[in-house]
Amino acid sequence: MKITENSQDMQKSKAYQERLQHFVLALVLTVTAPTEKESEEAKEIAFSLGSQILKEDQEECMKSAEVAIVYIKKYG
Repeated sequence: MKITENSQDMQKSKAYQERLQHFVLALVLTVTAPTEKESEEAKEIAFSLGSQILKEDQEECMKSAEVAIVYIKKYG
């Protein structure tokens, strides 16, 4: 029984980590998307994902997205 509980905890953790990654990607796409429509879609996704993660994690993800955006603008 304990093994199953640990597996479930790991899945939750993995799912949460994936949500964080997707949040960063959505933030980056909000700025770098080729069209305004795609940018708006990315913004909607970012808002949705952001509501599902902790505030402190949101802030860290925003910092990561900012670094990625600077890199993309500089190096393409």
